Amino acid sequence: MIKILINSNEIEKRIAILENNNLVEYYVEKIGEANLIGNIYKGKVVKILPGMQAAFVDIGIGRAGFLYVGDISCLGSSSHIEDILKHGQDILVQIVKEPIGSKGVRLTANLTIPGKYLVLLPTLSHIGVSKKIEDESERERLKECLNKLNKETNLGFIARTASEGVTFELLEEDKDFLLKIWDKIKKKYESSKAPKLLYKELGLIFRIIRDFYSLDVEEIIVNNRDDYNELKNFIESYLPKFKNKLVFYSNSEPLFEKYNIEHDISKIFKRKIWLKSGGYITIDKTEALTAIDVNTGRFVGEKELEETVFQTNVEAAKEIAYQIRLRNIGGLIVIDFIDMNKKEYREKVYEILENEFKKDRSKVKIQKISELGIVEMTRKRTQEDITTTLVSPCPVCEGKGYIKSPSTICAEIYRTILKRVHYLKNKKINLVINPMMAEKIMEEEKEIIDLLENNFDLNIQIEASPTIPVESFEIEVF
Repeated sequence: MIKILINSNEIEKRIAILENNNLVEYYVEKIGEANLIGNIYKGKVVKILPGMQAAFVDIGIGRAGFLYVGDISCLGSSSHIEDILKHGQDILVQIVKEPIGSKGVRLTANLTIPGKYLVLLPTLSHIGVSKKIEDESERERLKECLNKLNKETNLGFIARTASEGVTFELLEEDKDFLLKIWDKIKKKYESSKAPKLLYKELGLIFRIIRDFYSLDVEEIIVNNRDDYNELKNFIESYLPKFKNKLVFYSNSEPLFEKYNIEHDISKIFKRKIWLKSGGYITIDKTEALTAIDVNTGRFVGEKELEETVFQTNVEAAKEIAYQIRLRNIGGLIVIDFIDMNKKEYREKVYEILENEFKKDRSKVKIQKISELGIVEMTRKRTQEDITTTLVSPCPVCEGKGYIKSPSTICAEIYRTILKRVHYLKNKKINLVINPMMAEKIMEEEKEIIDLLENNFDLNIQIEASPTIPVESFEIEVF
């Protein structure tokens, strides 16, 4: 059973998805930092890139969005973007991916507007049925319904998972609601000057409720009265199935502490995750991929080494799938399991990993485990993972994860003074260095300072200054 916990205060909204009272998904939205995905804009083409078959489009958010030729099929059938778009042209576009790293938002002209049961495709005439609806007779019934809607409007529709078993009358009601949104967008487009926001996607709370509508939700528990009232009105209008599942939480004990999930949330920020057996996994993110390593750690097992390795990998596979979903890690992921000599062990670990990811709502592709224990997989990414949105690069190491050692800093000081030793003799030298590094140098590397003073007749004083970066130093001469 699924519970949705919505915990809001003056600075943020936090949503936790629980399955059988275990935290499986976690979302945070800072007040004033709304999601961009799904927003529709009147944009202006500012640059055509024929070599990449793409264009940059100004939508008024500071950084131009990126538009591939494959994402403008509604505007023409040519494979050459320069035949479809022109510099300075106004264009109706939608954000499909938020900015990631140095990349701007990803745009499409093939618009989608999600409703309760349907997704409207206002710029295409395509129809489709969610792949999660597996019953063939139901798929055919829904296609017939969509064909009727398509003939009425000459617009495209996709039947969402929530449409399974829904009557044509209810689908038509949803269609009417979506058409009102589309008409409003068209009117704004005609009356606005680019760049201009025309349609704003639903906020985090309403998107989550909408996306979980078709699943087995037991309760929606909300701790904020304003959120509760807004959600109550939304549910009564569009999601009556949830009407009796909405609960206002008024206890003095914080909501997330009541359900004992703050500890699980704190693990999101950790690089090393310990397993119950004593093994552990490490999660490292790079520009191109996420690397996950499995280690036996303190686990020595009770049987032979091969069995210990297998048990560690089994436990790690479950934890890895859990952490990837919880942290919303996307893109290319490489997992380095401990080497397993037995083919049947590799196949079993792969089977467990595959089964665990069946619980994931994001699309996942997993390659078989290699003989070296390597798994390559991809997980659909539409926004930054949760840790990226909640943390900043360390100001000390600048995000590298390491700093120069005291011996390395001392060696650099030694080389710098040697270059200038001919005019430093018989003079007082003030070495200004970060307090943390100064303390380590005095404790661990004092002999280098003594060596400089004795060999070159120098007088070196060390001054600790918090304004000096950890890996830097200054040499003052008196």
